[in-house]
Amino acid sequence: MLLITSVPPVFSRKDRKTGEEIGTRYLKSCIDSWRNNGFRPLSINRLDEVDAINRLGLIDCCGVSNDAAHFPNRFGPSLGALLDVVPPTEPVAIVNSDIYMLSVEGCADFLAQHSQDSIVAARRIDVADHGASRGTIFELGYDLVAFTPAKIPKTISSDRIRRFQLGAPWWDYVFPYSCSEEMPAFRIREPFLTHLLHPDRWDSDVWEKSAVRARDACPSVQNDAMRAAVGSAQLGPAIALGFNEALFGARFCEIEAPPFRSDSVYRSRPLAINPVSQLRLAQSGSRDWDFQSLIESAFGNTKVPASGKRDPIGRKIRRAIKSTILLRSQSR
Repeated sequence: MLLITSVPPVFSRKDRKTGEEIGTRYLKSCIDSWRNNGFRPLSINRLDEVDAINRLGLIDCCGVSNDAAHFPNRFGPSLGALLDVVPPTEPVAIVNSDIYMLSVEGCADFLAQHSQDSIVAARRIDVADHGASRGTIFELGYDLVAFTPAKIPKTISSDRIRRFQLGAPWWDYVFPYSCSEEMPAFRIREPFLTHLLHPDRWDSDVWEKSAVRARDACPSVQNDAMRAAVGSAQLGPAIALGFNEALFGARFCEIEAPPFRSDSVYRSRPLAINPVSQLRLAQSGSRDWDFQSLIESAFGNTKVPASGKRDPIGRKIRRAIKSTILLRSQSR
């Protein structure tokens, strides 16, 4: 199965403890993890980046024109340029370039099977150190999306969708949401993807402009909170909250998932039950995960505590956003 990414020409990561530059080593580890799971990785890049990616010698690269993107000379390729070069009738997946994939038997075949007639997405677990055995689910968007292009004709022909870019904010909201309006949508239960934490690099102006474009590209996602926040500094957070509620609500559902472990996919509903561990999983709730069952195949026989602890940070952020929006709407 083809796995599309966009590797940046300069990829830097620091070891949290020593300060050592580990960017190339970490990137190679990520790409190797995709191949080990049966995928054929391909980096799609702007034409001016191709030579630098080829010099890395880590991944095949395809250059595309980025003239139609929101930011033609920044970030990665537009979704339109990407969709124009992938096979239209074959299942493909898009993954962010700094994502490590835990080893799961039959992974590529599973995704190829289920993304023929549906969209399958996955969130990451943020870890402080590469190889760490505990982490926290990142709740704001998806880091992997699998689909068959020919089955989402409205999405791939929408000029508003096509202009979003890998490496830039909001594509991971807009693309899966738009796809989910055309076909059934499923998500893979964590743990599956891990991500080494690094300092945020977002340009706030780019983020805000892209938020409004995301709202306009997916008008059906609009809700009262978005309308109440128009003209305020809370518009961006309100749009993010609206997409989160749509993406992680009933729209994304459970599937039977062998050859994944029996608890690898879950229904996105307020109180889903994991039949193996009997954990009660609150919708979009954060948790420090005990994922010994998969971590050994990825990082060796690492000892992990027997149970996880709740991490309320994500919930606090959502409450703060909702409260701010509510106060703003009451003052209008």
